[in-house]
Amino acid sequence: MKKSKFLLLGSLSSLAAIPFVAAKCGGTKDEEKKPAGTPDKTPGGNQNPGTEGGENSNNATTGEKKSLSVLISNENQQLGKIDKKDKNSILDALLKKNKSLNIDKSQLDVESIENASAVVFAKSDSVKYEGKILVSFTLNSSATPGDGDATTAEKKYLPAIISNENQQLGKIDKKDKNSILDALLKKNKSLNLDKSQLDVESIENASAVVFAKSDSVKYEGKILVSFTLNSSATPGDGGTTR
Repeated sequence: MKKSKFLLLGSLSSLAAIPFVAAKCGGTKDEEKKPAGTPDKTPGGNQNPGTEGGENSNNATTGEKKSLSVLISNENQQLGKIDKKDKNSILDALLKKNKSLNIDKSQLDVESIENASAVVFAKSDSVKYEGKILVSFTLNSSATPGDGDATTAEKKYLPAIISNENQQLGKIDKKDKNSILDALLKKNKSLNLDKSQLDVESIENASAVVFAKSDSVKYEGKILVSFTLNSSATPGDGGTTR
């Protein structure tokens, strides 16, 4: 009888130990699996955040540049009265006229300053803007009563009658005054512009200044037109009409 009791107790002890052995084996398997999952900790390896294939690209920055002629409306290129005809005064007036755009003055520069106009352009190292615009203004000190205002009032102001969009002439065959004026007239057929009253200066690879002749009785002011040359285009003489 005693022998049977011992056998029974021994069997029960063996059965009680089985779960602990199973748990031990299960734990060992889990621990062995851990190293295989380690590389998943950092998906993408050593790639930089926000890049593809771990390579940095500046294309996004370039694509974010805003064209000045598109950003600033034709109306807002007319700055009104300014106190001084210098770079700072012109840029300050432009920023004031376009407050809602939060324009970064440090990215811009000014050239071709004349009595009533100047060219504002994006600096070569600008990361925000590209292109150029022709702004117009009047000097406070230059306002003199009785200097023929009635006649001037009858003239049409080129920046006012030719929209910013219609200053972009598209493709032209030759980079000369006649081709530029013909393209301008074609782009603005509804205005019936008088070509004989207009002239061209500052012809560059993709832009030129069209202005009213000094003796024009129809127009005043000037505009900066843009264009692209056809692949077989002939460069012009860059001069003005006579």
